[in-house]
Amino acid sequence: MKVGGHSRQTLQFGRRQTRKQRDRSHFINCQHGPSQASISVVFWPRSTEKGRRALPLTQGYRPMPISLYEFTVLEDQEWVLPVDDSYFEFFFGLDGRVLDRWDPPVMQRIADADRVYLYSDFPWLGEHAPLLRKPAVNALAASLQPYGQLLPLRGEEVWLFNVTNVIDALDKEQSQIVTFEDGDILAIERYAFHAERIGNAEIFKLPMRASSVFVNDVFVDRVRNAGLKTVSFKPVWTSDEARQR
Repeated sequence: MKVGGHSRQTLQFGRRQTRKQRDRSHFINCQHGPSQASISVVFWPRSTEKGRRALPLTQGYRPMPISLYEFTVLEDQEWVLPVDDSYFEFFFGLDGRVLDRWDPPVMQRIADADRVYLYSDFPWLGEHAPLLRKPAVNALAASLQPYGQLLPLRGEEVWLFNVTNVIDALDKEQSQIVTFEDGDILAIERYAFHAERIGNAEIFKLPMRASSVFVNDVFVDRVRNAGLKTVSFKPVWTSDEARQR
C-alpha cells in the first residue's frame, strides 16, 4: 500500500528504509522488543457537555511553538480491520464522546498469501481511529489517559484509542478546505490552526466527522523514546507557519 502525494517530511519509527527514503524523511530505527506486561485498564475520563472533554488553558497563556502531526500508514505496514464491514461506519463516527457502553467489535489482521506485512505497534485502521498493540499501551497508557479512552477489541489483541479531547482549533480562513454544496467539510487539503486554543494538549481531534487524530511533537517524542515499531507521523502544521503570514 503506497502512500504518495505528501510533500512534507514523514517521521517513521521501527522500519528500515532505502537510502533514497532516508534522504526524504527523518528515520529512527528501534530495536526494542515488545513488552510482556499485561494491560487490563480501560480509561473513562470525565466529560463536559455532550461527553466532550476540554483541557483548560491557564489565564494569560502565551502559546509556545507547536508542531502538529497526524498518523500515517507505511508501505507494507499491517492493517487490522473489523470483520463486520458495518463497523467501519462506527469508527468513522467517533466524534469525541465518551463510550459508556462498550461492546467490542471483532477485528482481524489483513493477510495476503503473496505479501508479507510488517508487524506494527500501531496497526493501521485509519488516521481517525488509532489502534495500539500491548507494547504501545504499556508504554503510553499514562500519557494517553487525559485525552481519551483505551478500549479493548476482540479477535486481535489490540486497543482502540477513542480520543475525547475535542478542540475547535481549525483556522478556516487560513486552511484549504473542500466543502460539499451545503457547506459541510468534505476534505482539508492544508491545515492551519489557532495555536492558543490548542495550548499544551498532546492529542486532540476536531469537532467534525472522521476527524484525524492530531498529536504534537511531545507525543511523537514519547513514541520515539519508547522504541515502538512501525509507526509513522506526517507533519501537518507548525505555529511558525502562522507567524510567517
